[in-house]
Formats: sequence, C-alpha cells, structure tokens
Amino acid sequence: METQVTPKERTLFVTPETHGDTVFAEEDIVASWDEALPLMRAHHVEVGPLPSREFDPSKEGYANLQAAGSLMTFSIRKAGELIGYATFYLSKPLHYKTTLFAMQDALYVEPAHRGMMAIRFIYWTDRVLKAIGAKYIVRHTSARMENGSMYVGLGYMPLDSSYILEVR
Repeated sequence: METQVTPKERTLFVTPETHGDTVFAEEDIVASWDEALPLMRAHHVEVGPLPSREFDPSKEGYANLQAAGSLMTFSIRKAGELIGYATFYLSKPLHYKTTLFAMQDALYVEPAHRGMMAIRFIYWTDRVLKAIGAKYIVRHTSARMENGSMYVGLGYMPLDSSYILEVR
C-alpha cells in the first residue's frame, strides 16, 4: 500500500493554448489523478507493453517526480473534459550531464480525437519542452501501435529499439 504524499506547492508555468473549445495545458497530475485514471487505463489496454501485468500506476511515484521537478504532465481538454495527456521525465542523463532531456513516459489521446488535434498537441508539447530548456525530446511508440513514421514526419529520427523479457 502506498503512503500518502503531499507534493510541494507547485506553480504551473506553461501558458495554455486554445484551439476553439480545445485547450492544451500543463496539468498537475496529482490534482487530476482521478480524472486521468480512466485515460491511463485505456492507454494501458490499447498499447500497454506488459499485458500479463495488472494496471497499477503509482500515484506516489508520479507525485514524487512532479514535486522534484522531474516530471511534466500536459493535457488536452475539450469543453473542459480531459481527452488526452502526455507525461515526460526531465533529466540530465549520466552520459550527458549538462544536457536536459525530456523523455516521454506516455502519450494518449482518445481515439475519437486523434488526427490533426493530436499532431498539434505533439507540436505544442515540443515547443513547451524546448522553452523550458530541453535540448532533446525522446518519444517512443509501442510495438502494438507503431507510430514511428508519424514521428519521423514530425522531424524525429529513429534512435533505439527496445526489447523486453519477462523473467519468471
């Protein structure tokens, strides 16, 4: 059982961007946890890399990373309703100690809202991450839902392939 975490007072410093009744914004993942959980669950069902594992996200883990300034969460809201999110780990990797990387933890947009709005959201998150000082943005795609060609079309280059082994 997780212990209760009270994150430090946090100032959201990203100016939201509006497209009609749709808003892109930085989100406090702890404050919006209950609202985000159904989308996180849908994401897990759709592309989760560990189908043999139960959906069990760590609110405490997200809260701790956010409080430390090592996690940013962004949202897409349409008429106030959460329809998508992206989370990024922010760090200076051991091999590049002076370079801030933003590494995507998750990107999910409800299927009915994918398309150009999702592409605009990706571009917006890229601009925000660049504005806060990220020199590299690392995105991944699930083998169950390959989006590599979309990322290449957005200017990304293939970097690595990852493989996982479930140890029993």
